Amino acid sequence: MKVSFEVCSEGGAFEVLVRASSIRRAEELAAARFPNSVLCVNFPIDGGEFFSDAGSAEGIDVVLPEAAAG
Repeated sequence: MKVSFEVCSEGGAFEVLVRASSIRRAEELAAARFPNSVLCVNFPIDGGEFFSDAGSAEGIDVVLPEAAAG
């Protein structure tokens, strides 16, 4: 499954997508990757995105803002 988090730290805030077997595991991975940051699950959770890649490896993808991505 994929869970979207907002990561907030002294340097600002950004979004990440975390692939994991559960929401709890996704939070553990994000907390380990971004220590000393506040993590917030982004709601509402998109059902199609949440259950996609059900068997894929764990990982974290940083989501670029649309202005920076284009």
